[in-house]
Amino acid sequence: MPFLKSLFGSKKFLAMLSGVIGIVALKIFKIQLDPTTVAEIVGLIAVYIGGQSVADAGKEAAKIQAVAASANNMDKSTPKADKAVEQMAAELNTPPQG
Repeated sequence: MPFLKSLFGSKKFLAMLSGVIGIVALKIFKIQLDPTTVAEIVGLIAVYIGGQSVADAGKEAAKIQAVAASANNMDKSTPKADKAVEQMAAELNTPPQG
């Protein structure tokens, strides 16, 4: 069950699912669309998923940077990095150190 909860909490999965549902609906209701229009819609969904992937990678990079800064007791942490450390600590049910 946690797998399904995390899956349906994913913006990328929901975008892909809405695209699939849209294409299936076109087939079921026999709606004729120009192939160029279908390609544009699919392209928009693909670009959204790619952009969301880049955003997710940036969040993970900030978390890694924050943990590295905390481990090295560096003074170069940013508010975003501090927030990421607190969030990771909350996920692990441990208080943040530093």
